[in-house]
Amino acid sequence: MIGKSAIYAIALAVMVAVSLTISPEEPFQSPLVAKTKAVEYIGGDGKTTLRGHWYYSNKSSKSSQSSSSPIIIMAHGFGLTQDQGLQSYVQAFQQAGMNAFTFDYATFGQSDGLPRHQISPFDHVADLRATIDMITTKNENKSSTDVDVDVDVDATRIGLWGTSLAGGHVLQYSSDQTHINSAVRAVVSQVPHLASGMESVVIPSLTSGNPLDAIKGLGYFALGLIKWSLYTLFLNKPAYYPMVGLPGSAAMMQNPGDYSGYLKLAQQTEMPKSTAASTAASTGTNADGWVNAAIVVGGLKVVLQYRPLSHVESIVTPTLLIAAQDDTLCPAKYVKKAHALIAGSEYYEVGSSNNHAHGGHFDIYGGKELQDSLEREVAFFQKHLL
Repeated sequence: MIGKSAIYAIALAVMVAVSLTISPEEPFQSPLVAKTKAVEYIGGDGKTTLRGHWYYSNKSSKSSQSSSSPIIIMAHGFGLTQDQGLQSYVQAFQQAGMNAFTFDYATFGQSDGLPRHQISPFDHVADLRATIDMITTKNENKSSTDVDVDVDVDATRIGLWGTSLAGGHVLQYSSDQTHINSAVRAVVSQVPHLASGMESVVIPSLTSGNPLDAIKGLGYFALGLIKWSLYTLFLNKPAYYPMVGLPGSAAMMQNPGDYSGYLKLAQQTEMPKSTAASTAASTGTNADGWVNAAIVVGGLKVVLQYRPLSHVESIVTPTLLIAAQDDTLCPAKYVKKAHALIAGSEYYEVGSSNNHAHGGHFDIYGGKELQDSLEREVAFFQKHLL
């Protein structure tokens, strides 16, 4: 029988051996972070600096015979930043032979803009448009010395990827046939926001089975709106509200499971950070300026007006729609309506209908639900871009 001292000695020897195999000059890096570049550019308002990251493709797995690879522009969901929960998607696109580009909307994360954390759907779409235009413009004028665009990036083949609120953004952008960039050849919209956005409060309140719960939930939400109005009207200052909270709170998202699902996603911060200074540093928040609080610019009126579903019928770009069967934030019934309206679109649903254990809004970001939906997203982009 081997004694404890012998076991400790063996363990120490293994640790030393492993440490000696990693050169200090060449620290270990996963394929995700090995080939990246930070970029600064002007956002949709024409003045605010946005910050993003290139993630270059793994050429060895590229199926195209072209000397350069297409680019997937990724737009994140409600109140989230580019370093939160996107790593699985970026890595999958890289390994499939495609480049990826992530960015933060104005007032979020590494991008500039004050006051911080402004939820403004139409401004987000403008930032997405500015990102697309920046990439295609630099591609047209690029040279081997361009510090922001790699010569291996083919920006004439662009795919748009958006999730949750940004799932609606990529559809809203693609529906504008007057201004859509011709380089956009494929769109993936994952658990998209399509309708009013009031489902976060109304659905859990009405399905609780207890009329008092419904009154309480709607009452908290109404108090939040009143407070926002008073701050804006009399104090001339923005009012911050929790983006996510427990059922019955005044948070913008408060369905059962939203709090744990959203914060789990927000805590996934494995992506590279920008070294550029950001105005977020002066807000008393974390390094990238993220806290569970935001301003809804324009209040309830803007939330009710932002309905990408009303415009999707004009989309002609190949589109893949991913829904979650039991989603109460962005209900699958609206995604099915969008599928029926977008000619030639493809549809996939996470949930029991496809042998998944879970089918909620945040279940799509992990487990078999992530694996199966991501497999279809990669195949869709490869079909239309490679």
